[in-house]
Amino acid sequence: MKMTLPSLLSLSPPGQVDKLAKDFSTLGVSLPHEEIEVIKNKTSITESGVVDHPMAQAIQKELEMYRDEHYGSIDHYYFTVTKPEKSSIEEMLQIATYAERIDETNFYSGSWRGEWTVRQTDDNTLLLEGSVQIHVYCHENCNVQLQTNKTFPKTNIRYEEFAAKTIKKKIASFESEVQMDLREDLFGKLDDKLKALRRILPVMRTRMDWNVLSHRMVKKLEESAPPSK
Repeated sequence: MKMTLPSLLSLSPPGQVDKLAKDFSTLGVSLPHEEIEVIKNKTSITESGVVDHPMAQAIQKELEMYRDEHYGSIDHYYFTVTKPEKSSIEEMLQIATYAERIDETNFYSGSWRGEWTVRQTDDNTLLLEGSVQIHVYCHENCNVQLQTNKTFPKTNIRYEEFAAKTIKKKIASFESEVQMDLREDLFGKLDDKLKALRRILPVMRTRMDWNVLSHRMVKKLEESAPPSK
């Protein structure tokens, strides 16, 4: 498959579209600024004003508290609450969240993007659905990228005074679930590798708890990892 410059830029590590475009321009290959901005908007979001609507404003307030509670140490965190074009504000709201961390000193960058839709299905019910996209890039002595996408099942929420708070709790619960699934996928594979290599009875003739050993290894790796700078 032939790779074009736009397709290559769309695969850029989080927050690196401009930098990669500049590198290509030194080789005599470039794109108009407008096209680069389109690519950036497809992979991240920028913060914008909230829609002038009570529910949108309530969601905005809850998202601000959620950002402060869970993303306080992140380099960049943006969110928007908007109304799609050609749609009644009473029928639909769109929520977009984006968190990004770039650590060139420790050779990694990562982004977390959530896209949510809130629809009013009747006078008393809201329907929440959405998805999360994760992109992680490590480049210490190699180039490794992880990209994953998970969809949140449709959930009915009672349209009442505390609906915005409920929406925030549902989003927070799903994001925690995504983190746990990702951890299980990565560290679960480590457990499987250890089990495949293990001896039922080691040389000292004492049965070893390999599950405990694997978790100790993960803990040691986390403790020995260089701190973010």
